[in-house]
Order: sequence, then structure tokens, then C-alpha cells
Amino acid sequence: MRKFSCTLVLAVAVLAWLPAAPASAQDNGAVVALGWAPAGVWGAGDNVFVPFGLDANASIPMTSNVHLFADLGYNHKYSVDLFDLAFGARYMIPSAQSDNISPFAEGLFGIGHVGVEGATGTGVVFGFGAGADLKAVQAVNFRVEAQYLRYQVSGFGANEIRFILGVSKRIRR
Repeated sequence: MRKFSCTLVLAVAVLAWLPAAPASAQDNGAVVALGWAPAGVWGAGDNVFVPFGLDANASIPMTSNVHLFADLGYNHKYSVDLFDLAFGARYMIPSAQSDNISPFAEGLFGIGHVGVEGATGTGVVFGFGAGADLKAVQAVNFRVEAQYLRYQVSGFGANEIRFILGVSKRIRR
């Protein structure tokens, strides 16, 4: 429970960072998202499905199609804990956008922490993902996303595929 509380505090901190968006972001609007994120993990000694996970991210548009974003992820199941704080670029795919759907692709790089059966380590995480925001009401969307993350920690690697179901909200100033 303590790890979940720390993760929630960090998610709020990432989302609180958002109001500092540069003036150029006012036209397109920044986006915050929070979702449930189950994951499949392999390469850390065992193949495991991790049903409990959270993902929070915030993005600021740099151009009409490119957003810079911060992503905070946490997954837990019994003796497996995965935590990552990554930054990257998200490309909004203009040819596939409509009034009701906004697909995107992203690349990310950051810090990851892995805990498996009492052994823990912190190192580099990198990956890519794709998803779409599906319009629900006004500035609120449903988000569907998949991410592949590679953890390089203390001389070993772990792979994670995370599926994210959540909501996103566009913030206009």
C-alpha cells in the first residue's frame, strides 16, 4: 500500500507540473491522462502477467503534431514491482485524425526501477508506444494505448508490454 501511495503522489506531481506550459502551447492545449495499466513482463527470470498498474502522463504541444510528455508508470503483483518515470515525444498522426479519434505514436526514455522477489535495481528504461484518444464529451476523451518498455537494470534486462485504458483531458488556457 505504501508503494501505491508513493506512486499516487508522484502522479499528482507530474500532473501538477503541467500548468507551467509555455505560451506556445495555449493554442493546441496541453493534455493530462490517467489510466489502469495491466502488463505482461518477461526476461526478469519469469514470465508474469501483472494485473495491477497505473499510468499517468502529461503532455505539452510543441507543434500541432508533436507533443513533449512525461509518463509515470507503476505495476505490481506479489513479488514483482515495476516503476518508471520517462520522458519523450508523441507524434499525433494527422492523416488518421477525425473529430472523434486522435491516434498517436510515441518514443520514451527515462529511469526505471525493478523489484523481483526481494532483489531490486534502478537503471534505464526506454520504449515506444501507440494509442488513440476517443472523444467522449467536450475536452474529455477515453484513451486506449499500448507501450513496450525495456528495463536495463543492474546488468540484466526486463521487457514489459503495458496496456493502458483510461481518460485524458485537454487543458486550454
